[in-house]
Amino acid sequence: MLTINRIEGEALGNCLDVNFDPLVLPSGIEPSDDPLLSAQSAAYSESFTRRAGEKKEPSAVQTPDRGKGV
Repeated sequence: MLTINRIEGEALGNCLDVNFDPLVLPSGIEPSDDPLLSAQSAAYSESFTRRAGEKKEPSAVQTPDRGKGV
């Protein structure tokens, strides 16, 4: 059984324009020689660029404005 206790609309925030790149690694960790990593990096970059250029529709989820005591 799945119980939904609340819903929230998409909020503008720090995670909105995040792109995963398998070659962006922390200092001290090096990528393997797997050629798929470069292919993934390029594909994810292209996908992000295309998504960033799309018109954004408001979230279909509507929630009460909490700032007005609703």
